[in-house]
Amino acid sequence: MIRIGDFSKLSRVSIKTLRYYDDVGLLKPTHVDGMTGYRSYAIEQLARLNRILALKDLGFSLAEISELLDENISSEQLRGMLRIRQSEAQKRVRDEQERLERIETRLRQIELEDKMSQYDVVIKQVDPISVACLRGLIPAYSAQGTLWETLESYLAEQDVKPIGPCFTLYFDEGHEDADIDAMVCEPIDVDLADFNDDGDLDVAVTIGDDDEVAVVPNLTDPLLLFADSFETGDISAWSSTVP
Repeated sequence: MIRIGDFSKLSRVSIKTLRYYDDVGLLKPTHVDGMTGYRSYAIEQLARLNRILALKDLGFSLAEISELLDENISSEQLRGMLRIRQSEAQKRVRDEQERLERIETRLRQIELEDKMSQYDVVIKQVDPISVACLRGLIPAYSAQGTLWETLESYLAEQDVKPIGPCFTLYFDEGHEDADIDAMVCEPIDVDLADFNDDGDLDVAVTIGDDDEVAVVPNLTDPLLLFADSFETGDISAWSSTVP
């Protein structure tokens, strides 16, 4: 048997961590001295400890690791757990990539202005909102008036009132001097289930959810599309049908 200090050096895991693994039942020593309380381990336990470290490195919690080691987990269950870890890791990579892009943008801004800007753009997570929206090509960024007039007139006809600040989404990859692909949006408070196929109100889109677009067919006068929700990055799947 190997005393805990030597087992710590051999495995390169701290004594404190080994004691904690013992306390939670993840890696019990083969022997505990009744007089001194010293823990001793068998050399064969290195394999279990290395498995614990490997699973921990993959992002599994200690409770999940205990389940994986001590219970009969099927290959399909293990694949499912690994896919969850994969999805979580991919999200962290995307988040860090977005952070890197913001840093690079700030560096370019400082290089152009030779000073820190007095204004900061902060990205915040908000709850999903239902909006009425109209998409079209406009000749300049300041020429959104026709889209807004059409949308506002249509909402007035349907007796639907905006409930919050309006905004515009742009779909071009970069700055455009003409033919700007824009969508004007008005937050509205409506029950999507009340819409029918006769085109009484041709749009209700929830921005913020990750659900797939569910377009209601047979709208007779589609100013816009009716959808339960859409993921902003995937709207190209239906936007081509908007006049």
